[in-house]
Amino acid sequence: MKLTKRSDGRYTTAVSLGRGKRKYVYGTNPDDVKRKAVAVLSAHYEGKTITTAKGSVGAFLDRWIKHLQAEGRLRPRTLAGYEQYVELYLKPGLGSVPLAKLTAADVAEFLAARKARPRDGRKGRTAEKLSPLTMRHCHAILRRALKQAMRWELIAKNPASADFIDAPRVQRKEARYLGAAEARKLLGVLKEDRLGALFLVMIATGLRPSEAYGLTWARVDLDAAVLHIREGLERDRETRRWFLGELKTEKSRRDLPLPAPAVGALREYRLQQNEEKMAFRKEWRDAPLPDLVFTTRGGNPLDDAHVRRTFRELLEVAGVPHATPYALRHSWASLALLQGVPLRVVAEGLGHTGVTLAATTYAHVAPELQRDAADRIGKVLLGED
Repeated sequence: MKLTKRSDGRYTTAVSLGRGKRKYVYGTNPDDVKRKAVAVLSAHYEGKTITTAKGSVGAFLDRWIKHLQAEGRLRPRTLAGYEQYVELYLKPGLGSVPLAKLTAADVAEFLAARKARPRDGRKGRTAEKLSPLTMRHCHAILRRALKQAMRWELIAKNPASADFIDAPRVQRKEARYLGAAEARKLLGVLKEDRLGALFLVMIATGLRPSEAYGLTWARVDLDAAVLHIREGLERDRETRRWFLGELKTEKSRRDLPLPAPAVGALREYRLQQNEEKMAFRKEWRDAPLPDLVFTTRGGNPLDDAHVRRTFRELLEVAGVPHATPYALRHSWASLALLQGVPLRVVAEGLGHTGVTLAATTYAHVAPELQRDAADRIGKVLLGED
């Protein structure tokens, strides 16, 4: 064991933990350093946590959130989600535990309890029971935070990692989508609303709502009938400023062909928008993103709550059961699969990085596809095809 005397008079040595990892220990004399080094090695091989962390899990999570803010690598919406989960769930559940003493058992008990701070914040109110999906998100965020704690050498192991904790099981719900008959009913009433073109484009292309809201005319080629999807509409949580944010993955940045009905609807909508620009000149002059395709009459970006309300009203007029605008994305994928479009092509249209997510999400169409395949095979065997 090589000891080094520092300029401040203390002694130090590096303890190898394998795979290129080292932990430095310090002491006022060589014997003190050797004792600490032996303790580190013993604890490492016994699987115990050696930590330099001071303070609570809550204080660390606050520090971690500030680090993410300064780093600037996360999308504002993602960061806002992390902050919400930390404040509503992680800090109330684990915030008072000293980071140095946090164990896998603490994490497991927190996830099993499925409790959170009462939404109104008043003392004495019973905490709500959280869903398995919420707890799965809590686990993922905590695991990521504690991974950073390891990098900062505050803890030696991650008590929320998959080595110690299984992610909460979530029963996947079948995605709500509009069948062909429902879609035709909806299309029949879309012309009654100025945002009808928005919903037509969404069900015709499978766009995410944020991608549709953030679509600009510069990314629309009506002559070639193609949309160039590159950004999504976002809003800064603190400043409330609208902006176009880059999409998460390379696969999300894609070119989508437009069917003829969508091209026609966009041409009509653009004429309508030009009339609105003349009628609301001042508002359009102050618009934050004046090249957006879908806006309010005064040129402002669309608020998701307003879009949801409008969509709900149109569904009621059409006599179609409740759904959210996101169901239009599921509808496009489901209808495409039922029309025989290959799964790989559907996944690419959705902007997925692979086919696994699409195959799982749209498993509800499999029985109908299998029946169609069986009928086709039967015709071949009978010599009818």
